[in-house]
Amino acid sequence: MKKNPAFRTLSAILFALFLFLQPASALRSHAEDEGYHIYINVTANVITVYFNASPVRAMITSTGDATPESGTYCIPEKFRWGWLKGNVYGQYCTRIVKGILFHSVPYTDYGNCGSLKHGQFDLLGTRASMGCMRLCVGDAKWIYENIPVGTPVTFYNDQDTPGALGLPYSAAIDRFGPSLAGWDPTDPAESNPWNHYLGAAFNAEEYLAANPDLADLAPWTSESLKLHWLTSGIAEGRRGSAAFDLESYKNAHPELQARFSNDNYAWVEYYNQSGKSMRKSAPAAGSAPLRRTVRVLHPVVPAPELYQACTGRRETLPAVK
Repeated sequence: MKKNPAFRTLSAILFALFLFLQPASALRSHAEDEGYHIYINVTANVITVYFNASPVRAMITSTGDATPESGTYCIPEKFRWGWLKGNVYGQYCTRIVKGILFHSVPYTDYGNCGSLKHGQFDLLGTRASMGCMRLCVGDAKWIYENIPVGTPVTFYNDQDTPGALGLPYSAAIDRFGPSLAGWDPTDPAESNPWNHYLGAAFNAEEYLAANPDLADLAPWTSESLKLHWLTSGIAEGRRGSAAFDLESYKNAHPELQARFSNDNYAWVEYYNQSGKSMRKSAPAAGSAPLRRTVRVLHPVVPAPELYQACTGRRETLPAVK
């Protein structure tokens, strides 16, 4: 017996509605077996990146009123700088669908990495955009460089669980004043003034190993560890690398106490600029050997079948390196 066409249409609509109403856990269980799949928890402002169906990276983001609440889309294109609504600009733009992008926190001047709207950076983790996924530069750049065109991106809402890896670290920079706050701390640009406090004083892997109390605080990446060091770790007097322990360095140079006193940032900057002859940062008492703990992910292209399904094209894809 032939089924009424209207019945078939209604069945298709109900089935699609069933898929959209599946809980986040069910959505995540259907992550692609190969390659990357990005999940955006709109309610929590958290992005979780899966690779081969396993969560590998979490990012704090800012969603907005126009952010899709559900659905899966495939990345069609990327561009280094992009014009955004409100006459502002974004770095490392990756389109998700139509006017919805992954991009950095906005800048007031095109191509000027020192024109960050730092008040907006402090809103990462809240609903603050017009609909795009705002990210720190380090995370936007990671997506731009590692996630291939054709990668699926799924939107969902889960009020109880930020994501499979937990809630990423976020920080405020407005309090550091215009000379620093006009720059994203995670921006790798050589002219970034935050670099004065990195150098030999900081190494992400060694920082996490030397500060085990951070391990359960957030799902760390090299970018978020850098952000923690710059906005909290220095002020707290933490060890930044295998070579640099702030308290040991202070003790080794009593002649600098009158000059720098308790200004930890001045001590770190001096250490980085003073040359190797002044770097007498002894290991902290009882410190254990530092272990490499931060996982590094390499760019991976999606399977040809997934690429074709997302883009309508079947091309010879580069080999994974």
